[in-house]
Amino acid sequence: MSSENQQKEPSRKDKKNWLEWTVFGISVLMVVGVIGYLAYMTYHHQESPPDIKVQYRPDPTENSPNRYYVAVQNAGGLTAEGVMIELMLLDNGRTLESSQVQLPFLPKSATHESWVNFRTDPALADSVVYKVMSYKKP
Repeated sequence: MSSENQQKEPSRKDKKNWLEWTVFGISVLMVVGVIGYLAYMTYHHQESPPDIKVQYRPDPTENSPNRYYVAVQNAGGLTAEGVMIELMLLDNGRTLESSQVQLPFLPKSATHESWVNFRTDPALADSVVYKVMSYKKP
């Protein structure tokens, strides 16, 4: 009788304590949450072409007095490859000088920081403008 009862009833060391059940419950919730998030993103994902946005500002230093900081952001839904940006110093619509930034690739929702230098003092120009020269879809 005693050997049959021992086989039917789990021993004390086989029972899980509250900590094990808590960790198990949190793990299940995390796995279900990740799978739910991935399913939601897959269902609602819409591919859109790269949308290149550029921000720039003067950022002179002692050794580079004509330096500009350039932040290039891809606000689109696809990666852009071979991105080329041109910054130009203009005076009365005439280009005094230009400088380029080339990026091998720019993932979606990513921002790349660069700096460009001009030989000409930007104070001699009436405006600084940028142009997205080119990019391609990988």
